Amino acid sequence: MQLVMDEVHGSWEGSYEDLPYLMETLQSFNVGTKVDWLFKESELGGHENLEEVTFKRLFWAFKPCLDGFAHCRPVILIDGTHLYGPYPGVLLSVVAVDEFSHILPLAFAIVESENVSSWGWFMDRLRRFVAVRRHGICVISDRHAGIMAVMKQTGWCKPHDHHRFCIRHLTSNFVNAHRRPGLKDRLVDLASQVQEKEFQYLWEQMLIVEPRAEEWFMDKPLMKWSLTHDGGNGLAS
Repeated sequence: MQLVMDEVHGSWEGSYEDLPYLMETLQSFNVGTKVDWLFKESELGGHENLEEVTFKRLFWAFKPCLDGFAHCRPVILIDGTHLYGPYPGVLLSVVAVDEFSHILPLAFAIVESENVSSWGWFMDRLRRFVAVRRHGICVISDRHAGIMAVMKQTGWCKPHDHHRFCIRHLTSNFVNAHRRPGLKDRLVDLASQVQEKEFQYLWEQMLIVEPRAEEWFMDKPLMKWSLTHDGGNGLAS
């Protein structure tokens, strides 16, 4: 069975070995596609004279997607997902949303894990190859420690850009911490309100149902997750 699967999908080793040829082909037939590598040997002082190198990270963005971003709202969503198989790693991705609420994939990266260094490397490539001179972008993400640190260290924050929390991740964390019926819908409604009076009413109702919510949200600024308080940056989404 494994032999049959290898014939159809290829082997794990072969897939990684073919990555350079795949990326070169993409750039040849889709001129303008951006590809960037980080090799393990580069961190040790260079790899130019070596016959073999081992990649640590790979970034790519398709040319049509780069062109399409100019017609999208100034909002991007970043996330990471673990790769399955014998080799550990994480696939990082970023998507945008156009004026018709269609999702446009912008860029991807394979990295060793989600950490401050890998997210910083990814966000630097996003600025260099995708956003370029476009500012006023609202970055939506979960609250992964690596992302939080990078948002503070790089230019992806005020006054040029903005960082907001993904309500889906926030809701999931909140519900897991306070297992009461109906909390998910209450928090989604609360985060989606754009009127201060309505927000305050829903917040008071939330505290009646779950008094511990006030303490849980102490380290989560309103401007990061509430449309009422985010200054209009999240309304573009």
